[in-house]
Amino acid sequence: MPMHRTPVFHPVFLVLGLALLSACRSGENTAPADERPGSAVPAANAPANAATDTSGFAERVTSAHKAQAWADHEVLSYDLVLRFRGSERLRARIHYRTDGTALRIERQDGRVLWFNGDTVPDAQVAWMAAGDEASSEASAEWPSARFDALTWTYFQALPYKIADPGTRLERLPGESLNGRSQDVALLRFDAGIGDAPDDWYRLYADSATGVLQAAAYVVTFSKSLEKAEEDPHAIVYSDYRNVGGIPLAHAWTFTTWREGADGRGVFSDTLGSATLGRFGFRPAQAGEFQAPAAAQRVPAPEA
Repeated sequence: MPMHRTPVFHPVFLVLGLALLSACRSGENTAPADERPGSAVPAANAPANAATDTSGFAERVTSAHKAQAWADHEVLSYDLVLRFRGSERLRARIHYRTDGTALRIERQDGRVLWFNGDTVPDAQVAWMAAGDEASSEASAEWPSARFDALTWTYFQALPYKIADPGTRLERLPGESLNGRSQDVALLRFDAGIGDAPDDWYRLYADSATGVLQAAAYVVTFSKSLEKAEEDPHAIVYSDYRNVGGIPLAHAWTFTTWREGADGRGVFSDTLGSATLGRFGFRPAQAGEFQAPAAAQRVPAPEA
């Protein structure tokens, strides 16, 4: 899965079967939510995608998600609670630069995680518990640190990532999801883009609004594409509400997914879910994405 910065990198997106093991910040814009996502006001400069996107899929999705308004904000903060197979996986407040260059995740247990593509060498992730000193055993205490840093924020920002440099879109036949017609496109990545350039995503955007409804995907980290395609998964977005005029999904569902005999996607068993809330846009604060020197570094995997 790509990491959220330009140029694009892939995070360590481990297989879900393995990886699925606070007060509002001052200055946040917590504009009332409006229940009309996807209203057709085009973004002023919604980006075009690679030449394979002859249908304008990327432009329509980024326009529906108000990409220009998104880019006009510096930081998005929100709460995230993830549950998989009946257990809580993560409860945290996330602060994410909308240009994708940095993030900070504050877990409820006091641990804090940083990614800063501008200041952390070699696209590293850094984390520490409150008051901790660096330790050679620290990585074992949060083995999914890189996964947590780069996966959940990518899912949240996916509508704004499909036109990143190094992406390729191919239009597929339309499908239906939850009784609504969907425009469908296959997202792939150029060679050498990120940790897992063989990953792919089948994107579902509502035909009437252009708002992203779901993404099926495979995970090729630590395995071949052929092996990964034996177990595709999907994320389904729901409970869209407008925050400051931008449609943001307040609920996710993770499911198994397969391609049916007719070539259409089949969403089946539920694997997990997420609730998101207390969204707010705000200016960046000095030093908030800079990890302390004592924080444990988690580098990108070697090629």
